[in-house]
Amino acid sequence: MPAGNESREGFRFFDTVSRDLIMLTVQGSGRGRVRTRSEFHDLLKAAGFEMTAVIPTRGSVSVIEAKPV
Repeated sequence: MPAGNESREGFRFFDTVSRDLIMLTVQGSGRGRVRTRSEFHDLLKAAGFEMTAVIPTRGSVSVIEAKPV
């Protein structure tokens, strides 16, 4: 999900909301959510990884590439 200052080009609101609802249904309230690039960066860093690339796809998701630090 784009942060407030990031481009919304290619962002599909309906897809993201649908994904949020599925994650909440499967994992329970408060556990599943859509994250921004910055939030993924922080999450990966805390787990000992470095984000090396974010690759957009034709859909509403991107592939995040990371490597161990």
